[in-house]
Amino acid sequence: MPSGEHESAVAAFAAFPDATAALLDRTFHIGLPRHDDAHRGPATFQKLAPTSYHADNTLVFTRAGKRVYALVIEVQRRWVPGKWRAWKYYATSLEQELDVGVLLAVFCPEAGDAERYRGMAGTDRFSVRLWPCLLSLDDLPLVEDSAQARANLSLAALSLICHGGDDPATLVPAFAALYDGMHHADQEVSRKICDMLLVALSKAARDLWEEHMTVVDSEYRSELFRELEARGKTEGKAEGKADSVLRVLSRRGVPVPAAVEEQIRACADLDLLDTWLDRALTAISAEDVVGEPSPEVGRVEL
Repeated sequence: MPSGEHESAVAAFAAFPDATAALLDRTFHIGLPRHDDAHRGPATFQKLAPTSYHADNTLVFTRAGKRVYALVIEVQRRWVPGKWRAWKYYATSLEQELDVGVLLAVFCPEAGDAERYRGMAGTDRFSVRLWPCLLSLDDLPLVEDSAQARANLSLAALSLICHGGDDPATLVPAFAALYDGMHHADQEVSRKICDMLLVALSKAARDLWEEHMTVVDSEYRSELFRELEARGKTEGKAEGKADSVLRVLSRRGVPVPAAVEEQIRACADLDLLDTWLDRALTAISAEDVVGEPSPEVGRVEL
């Protein structure tokens, strides 16, 4: 099953078709036809036998409503020689289905894997020759300059997503550049980028990105980010009330077993925490605070 990192990279290339096309054209000097639109294409190809082959994603580029070329997008995170024939099948099947030229782009995060696959290009002596555009992280450097990020925000976001598993400390300049670029971009584009980063980045990198986003005007925040922010505020209130419950018990000299402390700190129900705080004022034991009240249990006053 593909990993989250795999799916995030696939989604990023498909989400920013103009940036993807520009990257391939610039890196491989292809001279791609001009286009004015792009949309997702079919990614499942059926053989005569009841077997389907699934490409990671495809894009269809059009001009004035007519197809000009298509792109198969593959993310390959390790060396698997057998993938070469599968890639041929994806490209030829899509070409047959759409009746248009097809380009194959393969992103290998590891430069060594990309180089090994490059060595296979054009070596098929008695078969259809495959010339994929093989990209590695070396071809997608982080955009750390604000002017460059403003000029191509999608490419800045794409590179950041592909580097999302790097040491978060190395991403700070790219975060700053992207953050600046978002102030000069369409709000919907900025929200889309926010959503993708929150899903694609590692937890450590995501926490760092959220720190940057806390000072962005609310109009630039995505619905997902606003939900996360609201949840964070609720969790913050819960944490404060849990601390209050434990502080009252400590001041009154009531021992709190580790299991009870863990239960109190894990609680996110604000109403229940209020109930526990009231009980903490008079409870004889910590268990009385989190347990069901019993008429037989005595109470002491402060």
